Amino acid sequence: MLMGRKLKNILIRDLTDQDNDTLRTIMADTGCYQASKALMRCAYSYLRMSEITKHQATRIRDLELENHRLRSNSTLIVEAVKKLDLVLSKKDS
Repeated sequence: MLMGRKLKNILIRDLTDQDNDTLRTIMADTGCYQASKALMRCAYSYLRMSEITKHQATRIRDLELENHRLRSNSTLIVEAVKKLDLVLSKKDS
């Protein structure tokens, strides 16, 4: 928690038309008929998606590192094959 004390309830005053439209959309999407319940479901969903995004970012970083390593290794293999071909062609001559 950011503030350190336990929140028991919240109150949002002076909602704009955009706020009301957003709340209605969230209520429709979540199937909750109480705005507070719909907002909490939305918040839980946000936290899940945030964790998934962090996990995916880590996985992407790992895959990019592995891809770099594999590309480097493939370049080394191609160079080694060229050298072997050169050695073998000189041996045949």
